[in-house]
Order: sequence, then C-alpha cells, then structure tokens
Amino acid sequence: MKKYSVLAIIITLFCINCNSDNSENISFEWEKLCDGLDFPEGPAISDNGDVYFSNCHGGWIGVYSNGKLDTFLIPEDDSWERTNGMVFKDGFLYACEYGVGKIMKIDLDGNIEDYVTQYNGKLFNRPNDLIFDSEGNLYFTDPKNWGPDKLDGRVFLVRKDTREVVLIQEGLAFPNGIGINPINGKLIVAESAKSRVLSFDIAEDGTITNKQVFVELPGADPDGFNFDIKGNCYITHHGTGKLFIVDISGNILETIETPGIKPTNIEFGGKDMKTLYLTECETNALYKRNNKVKGL
Repeated sequence: MKKYSVLAIIITLFCINCNSDNSENISFEWEKLCDGLDFPEGPAISDNGDVYFSNCHGGWIGVYSNGKLDTFLIPEDDSWERTNGMVFKDGFLYACEYGVGKIMKIDLDGNIEDYVTQYNGKLFNRPNDLIFDSEGNLYFTDPKNWGPDKLDGRVFLVRKDTREVVLIQEGLAFPNGIGINPINGKLIVAESAKSRVLSFDIAEDGTITNKQVFVELPGADPDGFNFDIKGNCYITHHGTGKLFIVDISGNILETIETPGIKPTNIEFGGKDMKTLYLTECETNALYKRNNKVKGL
C-alpha cells in the first residue's frame, strides 16, 4: 500500500509538469519579420492577425501577412502624405496622418474617409498616436515642435456620435504615445521631449483631469506603448534601445533590450495575445517576440 502511494505521487507530479506552462522552452528572443523599411511606426493588428504599420518616411502603409511584406496603401493624390500611429476599431483602420494633419478611417479595401480634419477651422499639427475608449470615443495626441521648452503639444477627444473635436489638454512637450490603462481607466500619454509619461483621470464627459507624472524615463524619448491584461505598460524608449515594462503604480518591473536603439511602438497580437510586435527605426524593421503575459 505504501509503495502504491509513492508511485501515485510520482505519476501525479509528472502529469502536473506535463500540463504546466513550459515557458522555459519558449524563445523570448526578437525575430525579424521584415526590413528595408523607412521609419516604421504604429503597428496595428487586424482581426485575422495581419500586422499593419506606417512606413512614415517612406509615405506608405505596409502589411505583414502570411509571412510576407506587402504594400497596403500609397497616396494617389495630395489628400494625404504620411501616417504614424494606427489602431483597428470595428474592422476599420484608423490612422494619424501627420503630413496634412488629420485622422483617417480606412477599410481593408483601401478606401479612405476623413474622420476628423480640423479644430476651430484649422488643420491639426502632426497627429501622432490614437486610442479608442470602451464607448467608441477617440483620443489622439497632436505634437508640433520638439523640445522640452516647446510646450505646443495637444491632446484631443473626438466624441463618437457627433465627431465633435474637443481640446482636452495643451501645453505639452511633444505628446506621443497614448493609451488607456485597462485596470484603473487612466489616460496615459508619453511626453517625449521631457522624457516622461503622464497619467490623467478621465471624467464622465470624456475630458481629463488630475495630470500626474506616471514614470520618468530619462536619457531618451518614451514613444509608443501598450498594456497587458494586468495593466502593466510596455513603453518603447526611442534612443536607448529599451522596452520598459512598468506596473500600474509606475514602478519599472523589467527592461528588455530591443534589436536597435530606436524602437518606436509596440503591439500585442497572436492567437493567445502573447506575441509582441515591435517597430524599430535604427534597423528599419518589424520584429516579434513571445511574452509571458497576455496583452490587452
């Protein structure tokens, strides 16, 4: 009876080990998917898992699908020039267009609609990045000049039903990446020229209050970022070649080296949402890497 009990314990432990997450067997190295780009930015994942991204200085939008790079959209006239941050919402690709100064809504056949084009009768400066809240309202950053003393950057809200454009924050030094933390609901904005990331409370009407410093990241520019399901923020640091993982309280949990010193943005994808897609501008390439925690 005693021998049988020991054997049963051994079998049980073996089964537990077989069914556990063998993360030690998973590679967490960066894998290059494609290169030869020209300042890639704004990765966005479609419903079928294709990776769309802005080729900023090249002036076209690319797509990585089924292991191949292709061109998705090229300007055919002067209605748009260059895109930056992008996001999918309800099957449409929304893109910050910083050449002309507007937000575009694009279907997967490449048809373009101007979502919003101006505020108080004037075109936007250089729309950079964007995010939707759970109600379908859009937030985006609109920097102008770069420098810690160039306080001409803005953040806008676009109301879902009316497309009313509301200026909700101004006086920022090159606002860049933007997102909403899934745990506490705070709006997070990278203020690149001051090497820091800010947080705001979102009021019921969509406006923001209580500006605070979320995390200081000296030495380079905090750029695009994204969240995992725990509310940890994955922040690219353009100029040091690092990806910072920062918890909900602003503490740095981990620092990951990127393949070049100019990472620009990050996005979660894959069937289990545990794949990180990275755009990087020193090597001008798109990469992916496995992650231990699921993305939002």
